[in-house]
Amino acid sequence: MASGNIVKLNIGGTVFQTTKSTLTRFDGMLKVMIETEIPVEKDESGCIFIDRSPKHFDGILNFLRDGQVTLPDSEKEILEIQKEAQFYQLNGLMELCKMYLLDVCIFEITIINFRKLEHSAEKKIPPKHNLRIIETDKEMLEIITYPKKAVLIFHLPVRYDGTITYPLGFDGNTVSMKYGSIFDIYYKPYNSPTSINEPFFKIHGVNSIRARPQLNSYIMGAGETLTFMKKLELEILYFRNTGK
Repeated sequence: MASGNIVKLNIGGTVFQTTKSTLTRFDGMLKVMIETEIPVEKDESGCIFIDRSPKHFDGILNFLRDGQVTLPDSEKEILEIQKEAQFYQLNGLMELCKMYLLDVCIFEITIINFRKLEHSAEKKIPPKHNLRIIETDKEMLEIITYPKKAVLIFHLPVRYDGTITYPLGFDGNTVSMKYGSIFDIYYKPYNSPTSINEPFFKIHGVNSIRARPQLNSYIMGAGETLTFMKKLELEILYFRNTGK
């Protein structure tokens, strides 16, 4: 049912109210339904009826309104949203789900487990490569202020449930063994209230109080973006060649 710019949709028995401008913002099934004379099924109240689960339709509408949406942490639910986006032919939302599922590798490790990993790593990594965790900003400031050895800090988002987001393909043991002679390597968890924050790293040079600015571009070629680990390799190579 539509009145002026207002449209009511019955999605699997749940009625949603929105506007024509929202439904027609992006190409897809909903835009075709509103802008063309294609026959649509209606319920007894005159609402456009779509035989789909209403579970994620709020998210569908938010994507149509804003061009973006906060995805849940559950991989199962993201797959459900991706399936709904495919049904409604919303390519942008499908791509958003795909990127999240492919590019962000979330390991369900709590802070407690992270510290257990630090303890167990003593048997696997030589003493000079032990995992070191920075727990406070004051501690980090003391470490990076005019260090005698270059410092490499990995900043890892900690979500509301205590889990830590690691970069895809990250191996702390390998990093320590490969770069431990060049850097003092630390890990700094930081609070991440949303799912959009990602891991990052900073290099702090010797006798400096500032982090070295990272390279302006990580683009290898036509649209090919480097992975986190490749970015790290390039940054360290640049640091070793320039000394800053």
